[in-house]
Amino acid sequence: MPLNLPTPVATYIAVENGDDVTALAHCFAENAIVQDEGRTMKGLAAIQRWKTETKQKYHHTVEPLAAVQKDGKTAAFLVSSDASPQGDGHCSPSRSVCATLTVRAGDTVFIDVAASAGNVQYELDVKQVASS
Repeated sequence: MPLNLPTPVATYIAVENGDDVTALAHCFAENAIVQDEGRTMKGLAAIQRWKTETKQKYHHTVEPLAAVQKDGKTAAFLVSSDASPQGDGHCSPSRSVCATLTVRAGDTVFIDVAASAGNVQYELDVKQVASS
């Protein structure tokens, strides 16, 4: 069953799983900033180069397992078994066995994911939780 994702999230996932880095213009402002693997990419051109590099390095795809807006301020995500969230947010049933991650606007979560090239850390900064 397809997920009912907010349009901006669905657009980003489609672009992330595709090969057209110019489509990132639908996801990021011209002056956007992305921080990943200790680097900071400033501006759309730098973000497009970053996406090209990371796709070549990791050959990854993004698959949302689930996302649910709860009260207009909180979002809940199912967490893959190869991910270890740290930071803000609440893991259920526990931090060591995090099947569901609940985050609120203003939360920052660092997610370590086991990958073939070693662990990769993602930072999730929740700015706003919007209804779809």
